[in-house]
Amino acid sequence: MPIIEIKVVKGRDRETLGRCMKRVAECVAEELGAPLESIRVITVEVEPELFAVGTRLKSE
Repeated sequence: MPIIEIKVVKGRDRETLGRCMKRVAECVAEELGAPLESIRVITVEVEPELFAVGTRLKSE
């Protein structure tokens, strides 16, 4: 059972996240030859002040 974790900065649109999760599951199932119903996709939201690129916080 493949398990995929996606981390995103909090505040993303729920519908967009849902579509993304479904597409990831479909892609993984196809590439691994695994049944779609065996794929688990988890989205973890990260607060903007806890996410940085280099030395710049997303919240800045």
